[in-house]
Amino acid sequence: MLLAAVLALGGCGDDNTGGGGSGTTPTELGGPEATATPTPLASAGVVLTLTNGGAATQQAMVSGTRLSGPADDRATSYGPIAQSVDGHGAATVGVPALAPGIWLHRIEVTATGQQQYRQALVVDDPATPNALAWTVFATVLSVNQAADTGDGDCDTTCTVRDAVTTANMAAAPVLIVFDHATLGTPSQVFSLDQRVFIQSAGLTIDGTDENGDPSPVVDFAQRTFPARITLRGTKKAQIGGPSGACPCTQDYGGTLFAGAPGVVFVGLHVNRTYPPQAEICCGDQTLIELGQGALNGRVDTCLLDGGGREITDAVTPMGRTGQATSKDCIKPERTGSTPAQPVVVTNSEISYCLDRGAKVADDFLLLSHNWIHNNLRCAMFAIVPQGSIEVDGNLIEENGMNCPAATRS
Repeated sequence: MLLAAVLALGGCGDDNTGGGGSGTTPTELGGPEATATPTPLASAGVVLTLTNGGAATQQAMVSGTRLSGPADDRATSYGPIAQSVDGHGAATVGVPALAPGIWLHRIEVTATGQQQYRQALVVDDPATPNALAWTVFATVLSVNQAADTGDGDCDTTCTVRDAVTTANMAAAPVLIVFDHATLGTPSQVFSLDQRVFIQSAGLTIDGTDENGDPSPVVDFAQRTFPARITLRGTKKAQIGGPSGACPCTQDYGGTLFAGAPGVVFVGLHVNRTYPPQAEICCGDQTLIELGQGALNGRVDTCLLDGGGREITDAVTPMGRTGQATSKDCIKPERTGSTPAQPVVVTNSEISYCLDRGAKVADDFLLLSHNWIHNNLRCAMFAIVPQGSIEVDGNLIEENGMNCPAATRS
């Protein structure tokens, strides 16, 4: 379904704009000797596609283990299998005859220290094997510090902001992961007041741990998130304006802000904390924002929590709302995305943001198989004619509960 008009679904709008049967039996349909014919099934297997985004040839090791599934005499593990991938090239690895079920797949690249894990279903299919894609990264960085007090370099100590700052100058594509041995599980790290500005094309921030959690193949309520990024909303102006003023400016709030193409957030719990409600500024309180040039961005298997459980009104008290106000869970804006190259949010829980679960302006957003609930104004909002949202298989409920009375719907 393409939302091609001004949209405020599941809540309120922008406060600035105000069978019978035929009686035929199975025997008659198929003839007197018709019998059921079993559907032929291909042997369960997986085809792994490895894409090398860097210039140097890399040697990757792939493997997998079945975590659960029905009794079966086929293989319940594979690998490790070595596969060389040319710079800026791709390679495939076919693994046939696997027992169906939930599998944990792994990739390791010794030269860069890349280690990633993913749970996925392997099923018998009448025609095609199961598909799984891995990216081989040129640079791998590991967050090992919780506080947002770094020096801008991801070396022996590395905060989220350090990792992103280093990634912006490193050989792309870059993978950022979390050091659970140092930070523990779950790893909770912080971004305070100022946005974290991602300028590295193809950067991936992956919160998935060695068990493949959060698993994309279980219910939302059953997921565990080993990596949490807590964003703190600022309560006072950092620069400019009269003393004590709280001007609307896009540079506040600790937002994860992507300004490059192909940025991916996967397996992350991103949440926001606020000062007392009377002190909340109207500046940028969005969790994940994608700006100019950030087409092909992706949010996958994440938990986005806007922190609005204790907030009683979607209008922020200080400065109220204005053109620069942004308090959404996810907001693509003028990224250059199109239906052929959309920003994609998939398989994620999107909840408790002060405005909308998702908002687009001059952009194209695909929302697929998400749970969007309890956002204070509405589930999603597209500013037309240039903003479009395509939705597929989402569960949308209980949004718009704390809208300003004049705009409640």
